[in-house]
Amino acid sequence: MFVLFVVSSDLKHLNSGDKAPTSVNPLGVYDLSTAHWLQGKGQQDNLNQNTQTEEKSRYVAGKTEEFNRRLREQPADTQLWIKFIHYQVMEALLGFELS
Repeated sequence: MFVLFVVSSDLKHLNSGDKAPTSVNPLGVYDLSTAHWLQGKGQQDNLNQNTQTEEKSRYVAGKTEEFNRRLREQPADTQLWIKFIHYQVMEALLGFELS
């Protein structure tokens, strides 16, 4: 024979907050963001983040392509090389900050 004792404080925990049992979360174990993900909600933030990442990638690729073209045309331009090195350092630093 198996007997289960439930303390009333345990029931309060199950019925409060974002971990209450629902059709998506029948055991009440998922946090709110996981429950939203299971319902297909919350993808807009991810979509915006992907769009920003794509825009940043296009910007970096375009800027690098511009430097490559100018340096190919003017390989002796020391100031241009310094600007290119500065650009690379700044992109590397900003890339580490965003991660």
